[in-house]
Amino acid sequence: MEPDAPCMDDEVLVRVRLTPLGRESKVFIGGKPGDRAFMRFSKAGLRSVPIVARDWHDEIEHRRVAIDVGNCAARDAARVEVRRFANGRVLARATWPAATAHPGYTHFDWDFGDGQRAATATAWVEHDYTLRHQSAPTTTFVLTMEAHGASGHSVAHATVTFVNADLIAARAGVSTLPVRYDRFARRDAGGAAVADLELRNILPVDVRWEAIETTAFPCDGDAAPRHASVAALGALSRESISTGAIEAVHLTVPAEQLGPDACRLQVWLRGRAGGATVSAPLALELGVPKTAIPVRDPRLLAQVAKAMRLFGSNHVTPEDLARAEAMADP
Repeated sequence: MEPDAPCMDDEVLVRVRLTPLGRESKVFIGGKPGDRAFMRFSKAGLRSVPIVARDWHDEIEHRRVAIDVGNCAARDAARVEVRRFANGRVLARATWPAATAHPGYTHFDWDFGDGQRAATATAWVEHDYTLRHQSAPTTTFVLTMEAHGASGHSVAHATVTFVNADLIAARAGVSTLPVRYDRFARRDAGGAAVADLELRNILPVDVRWEAIETTAFPCDGDAAPRHASVAALGALSRESISTGAIEAVHLTVPAEQLGPDACRLQVWLRGRAGGATVSAPLALELGVPKTAIPVRDPRLLAQVAKAMRLFGSNHVTPEDLARAEAMADP
């Protein structure tokens, strides 16, 4: 536990060390997943934090840690709030209590705990952990924010825990690879759907892609989906990925595989790693349905308009709305 004598509203880092036999257990600290967590206490006195470790055979062990919180002023009121999106994407935002908020912070340094850093002029940042290294069933990252400016220097932390589903699937004999991509696919001059992907091979052997299977969903929700398959050769710019490598890959799905009125596309990259089968799933958006329920909520319309102004795009996702909400009006 750090620090060992915290004040009210101080950040307290609680770490859990597992024995060798429990090394791959799932851990919860005060109800939060992960083997470390930052906690705050609004009241002084002896505070009790429950710790739970559960292995993959559902053996459960409980502990409690007692933290003596002093009735003294907190050393730093800054906080970092983290919002999770699909896959490994997060939005981190630094906040301060209204009574101590100060506009003097003009520069923000971010350390995401995975070897990546960023610097912003705003109190928020996005990061993508999708292609993280996966060596255990769960991974916890410590995200650190440092604010600088006329008001001085302020530091805050947050933890982000991920279940490494691809590693778990590989151990179960159903191998998948993590993939990062923009879900809004483009159309080329011939009507084919194209998308740029990044994949990480977390397996101990090379992967060779063999086929691209697709299910195209028409804009008319009552119409039947269209299933198809095409050889990986020609559909992918790279047919293989070495063990441990991160590769950029260009995907092309022929127009005849989509049908005349496709709005959404489910894609499976199918391949082999040694004697095992491997897949990587994608969900792509190809267009907007012909009929849609109109948006009439004034607040939502204002959020959409703001996101379109900020990002210069007619494609507005829930993630875009969250980003726009964290930013000042242009």
